Amino acid sequence: MTDIKRIYCYLSLPLIAKSSITRENVNKIDRVRQGVGGAVFFKLKRPCKNCPFLKEGGVPLAKGRLDGIVQELVEKDMDFTCHKTIDYKSQMVETTDGDEEFVKDYERNQHCAGALIFLEKMDRPNQAMRLGERLGLYNRFELEGHELVIEPENMKVKK
Repeated sequence: MTDIKRIYCYLSLPLIAKSSITRENVNKIDRVRQGVGGAVFFKLKRPCKNCPFLKEGGVPLAKGRLDGIVQELVEKDMDFTCHKTIDYKSQMVETTDGDEEFVKDYERNQHCAGALIFLEKMDRPNQAMRLGERLGLYNRFELEGHELVIEPENMKVKK
């Protein structure tokens, strides 16, 4: 893996206090970090059939949940993983206090294409998109289905 992709991996993964993770799981986290294929995180180019960002037919969410997701995307500069690419059972690591924490797997997990399109409509790409574009791992012009995705004007979000 190139140093540039390692930097991308490091910046993209959520911060986890290593002191709160059991020694057995540190290797799992390192494997996730080292296994990143960079462009893999941006493999989805079109929203899935029940993407929460669709104007019609999206997965049903609790009232206000989509507004919360949009707020995190825009105000906290977060990324949003496609729900169809997550395997919570295999991506959970046990902490020393017995809790579990979710660790993204950038070989398997994909950024939600609906969220990408929504952010592009707002002209507010998140950190992962900006960094991916600079490294040649993300290309906004490859996205499809803009007409299917909700309009930013219909959401409670600051531009």
